[in-house]
Amino acid sequence: MTVAWWGKVAGTVLGLAVLGGSLSPASPAEAAGDVRSDVVLCKPTAFIAMLAPAGSSVAVSGQSLSKKGVRRSGGQIRATMSATGTVTTTATYEAEGEVTRCDGSGPAKETLTVKVTANASSAVAAKASVKGRSKKAAYRAAKKAVRAKLRDKGVDANAPVIKANARADATELLLAKAGGPTVGPSLPSAEALKYLEDRMFDLINVQRSQNMGTWNGQPVALSPWKRLPEIEPAGRAWAQHLIDNNLPLAHPSSAEIKADGDALGCNQRPGGFPNAFSEALATTRYPQDMEAVAQETVQAWMASPSHRAILLSYADTYAGVASAFAVDGGGVVALRTAAADCSNITGY
Repeated sequence: MTVAWWGKVAGTVLGLAVLGGSLSPASPAEAAGDVRSDVVLCKPTAFIAMLAPAGSSVAVSGQSLSKKGVRRSGGQIRATMSATGTVTTTATYEAEGEVTRCDGSGPAKETLTVKVTANASSAVAAKASVKGRSKKAAYRAAKKAVRAKLRDKGVDANAPVIKANARADATELLLAKAGGPTVGPSLPSAEALKYLEDRMFDLINVQRSQNMGTWNGQPVALSPWKRLPEIEPAGRAWAQHLIDNNLPLAHPSSAEIKADGDALGCNQRPGGFPNAFSEALATTRYPQDMEAVAQETVQAWMASPSHRAILLSYADTYAGVASAFAVDGGGVVALRTAAADCSNITGY
């Protein structure tokens, strides 16, 4: 038989289920806390739709001119000169781009404009041959021509580079306007998971040592739960199943939970009572602080009278804690308990 109850305590959604004859809480508890890590959940992007020039300037440095000789040509004198130098182009562009902005609700697209200034330099060489009525006039014209060629060659060489630089700078500016990436938790390490599971088990036993249980309507002192690692793989497999398939929090059937427990092969429970096995679930987030996750999950269970009764169960003597997390930070914690004599398995 499975009986479900749902309620809300201090903003935490809790559920209760009776499974295999033993009460068990199922609590989708959204634990509070900072969510910090290094896996990008939303990364801003920028696509440059238009890049229009809005002005430029050119400078030539390290220029060197050389006379290459003169000769008569058709009654005139032809002078030849060569030149080398570094040409630097500085250009301003107006850019319009489509930006995917990351905010609290997820990616959002918008169109933004920015103005950028970029530059590029090229070392170039040029040669010019010009006629003149005299040697002096020919050299003067050749000098002017070779300088113009040097400048034009440098501008042509710089053009694709400077445009690429402008596009990159505009993209960077648009991304800056869009805001930084939204980051979320990565998968916790095996060490972090072990800490969480061990700490939750210890915290529950602290509660059991500080509170009384009930048996046949009478208050009774509680013994600490004994750890039953063999019961944890089934709980972890179910938690991982919920995570992998992006399913809402739900229990397996009571028959499945009982079958998992019976498969352990524990001794029969004393007093003629049938062995019973139960499961508690909680959803949480991974804030890279497993202490906070453990504390908040146990506190959420203890804040609900029905869940408090489960954690302070007199009949359940063995328990195990398992967990599974998704790369987006969502996690499921599974507590499985056994009202059975499992000393033949654990040795205690």
